[in-house]
Amino acid sequence: MGSYSGKGTLQQNRVVLHSEENDPGCVVTLNLVQGKIKASFNNCNTDHLTTDFDGFYNKITNAVAGEYIVKVPKAYFYRKPDAGSKLKTYVLKGDKVRLDIDRIGASTQNWLYVYFEGKGGKETAGYIPISNLSLTD
Repeated sequence: MGSYSGKGTLQQNRVVLHSEENDPGCVVTLNLVQGKIKASFNNCNTDHLTTDFDGFYNKITNAVAGEYIVKVPKAYFYRKPDAGSKLKTYVLKGDKVRLDIDRIGASTQNWLYVYFEGKGGKETAGYIPISNLSLTD
């Protein structure tokens, strides 16, 4: 597990990322091949990565970590990413929830695993349909 942030330009299903912050000499190349991302890392510090880190990755979600705003009148939390696991807890239109980077892997194409901090600091967590949320700026 690790993170890398860099800038690049997507051209013909390929982007080369460079970052002066993470690892100045590191070049990350991402290619979109038949709906999968092929990642390769050149001149990168990989002491915390497995030796076979280069390779193909399946897209699991369109979500990005950050704050989301509820855009429906009432959005219920779910125990699992399916409609049959609805909980009694919910958030209201205009409430803000957050998707932490460590929970992106729990999210799916249609569901996000988010946190909500209510008045008094009580935190609620669970899945909410992504269609009920909008990423804030």
